[in-house]
Amino acid sequence: MAHHRDLQRLDLRRFWRKHVHYGRGALTYRRLGTVARPPEPPGFYLGMAARAFKAGPLIGLLFCLAQVATLVGVVREWLGQLTFLPPR
Repeated sequence: MAHHRDLQRLDLRRFWRKHVHYGRGALTYRRLGTVARPPEPPGFYLGMAARAFKAGPLIGLLFCLAQVATLVGVVREWLGQLTFLPPR
């Protein structure tokens, strides 16, 4: 059975782009969802980061990079939605 890491051959640029797209999709998903759901509390992400760094410094750094890229995607999507609002 193939492991997840074997299925994706990502260089740093593709890794970044993939996680930016995840962020854009996450905002769209929350916006279109039928049930309002608050963002996860900071402790959720801190716990994930702790587990990532426990797996090794590279895994921890990649986790942090993924979170930053996801946030960039959320902000880009949010700003994109602002530009398409009808004038008042």
